[in-house]
Amino acid sequence: MTRFIILAAGSGRRLGDALGGRPKCLAELGGRSLLARQLDAARRAGLRDITVVGGYRAECLAPLADDLVVNDEFDTTNMVASLFRAEEMFADDFVMSYGDIAYRDGVLTRLLASAHPVSVVVDRDWRSYWEQRFSDPLVDAESLRLDGRGGITGIGGRPAAIEDIQGQYIGLVRFRGSGIEALRRAYRDAFSARTMFMTDMLQMLIDTGVAVTAVEIEGGWVEIDHSSDLAVAERLVAEGRLDG
Repeated sequence: MTRFIILAAGSGRRLGDALGGRPKCLAELGGRSLLARQLDAARRAGLRDITVVGGYRAECLAPLADDLVVNDEFDTTNMVASLFRAEEMFADDFVMSYGDIAYRDGVLTRLLASAHPVSVVVDRDWRSYWEQRFSDPLVDAESLRLDGRGGITGIGGRPAAIEDIQGQYIGLVRFRGSGIEALRRAYRDAFSARTMFMTDMLQMLIDTGVAVTAVEIEGGWVEIDHSSDLAVAERLVAEGRLDG
């Protein structure tokens, strides 16, 4: 049975007044919060064991989350630390999702079809989306390199050129079996686990010989990081790009 863990500890300071003091995952898109959208997508995919990891104003998430875990050090830790607050929910198969994204159902369905120990959703059509968000597509993008056989060889670096980005990590990963064992081992061995980004952890797994596999998509998702992202995302919702 696959568990689903949503990392939703962030305050979303860069969204400004759009949040009204609420956690970032409660930013509204098409009349529904990002968190509600993810919960609905998970349930439509047949996932029932869902844990939300809150932090900033976590009490606001309680009405939506059946199982709420709180990272009370959210302001001094990062994604990996938040994930390990829900370690009891890992079992032998779980999906981890950032709380500030939304995606069409097919994205999650494709991830759930992957049987690899570590599967990472990668958008190969990232550039067209980034060009709607930023005047320079290299702004806020991260490097990602593939080996031609579906394996990720590098992730999360600062790209010097477009060629350094063969896809964009969207914040949606599945860990199964030996992948979970490797994740736990890397967390124990990491010098800076409290402040690690998830891409740092994925790169650490790659560097220690763990196979990290790309699940490729072509758009169909959004990330809400800046206030300008909301306008872009609302347009994509209106065009039906996040439906189905």
